[in-house]
Amino acid sequence: MQSDNVSAETLADHVGRALGGGPDGSPVDAFVAQMNALARSKGMLKTKFLNPHGLDNLERSVPTSTAEDLARLTAYAMGNEAFHFRVSSANARSPSSEPVVDRRATCCAIPTSCSGLTPSMASRPERPRAPDNA
Repeated sequence: MQSDNVSAETLADHVGRALGGGPDGSPVDAFVAQMNALARSKGMLKTKFLNPHGLDNLERSVPTSTAEDLARLTAYAMGNEAFHFRVSSANARSPSSEPVVDRRATCCAIPTSCSGLTPSMASRPERPRAPDNA
């Protein structure tokens, strides 16, 4: 799966459905509520997530965080062995017939590659549509 904002929105929709939807029934809102609950539990007191992807031009207010809070989140995520393995891999093969995904990213326009976590620079996501039979 590509690391982009559409993927974040799609995963949030899927997980949010398993959570039973949010206060207004939105699975994405339920997922974002869980993101904020995790942030609080990890001491990220200056972070407020408004959506699963972090784009701020889609919201009435602006999502907020600090470098310190994001470092806390990164340390928590990297403490998960499976997560650490995946983001540290140079490449990954999809279970489908899709080609190998090169996980090395050029960081900050420096012509060297690095592995691990990198900032996302993807485009505006579209909300996933409910299946026709839902």
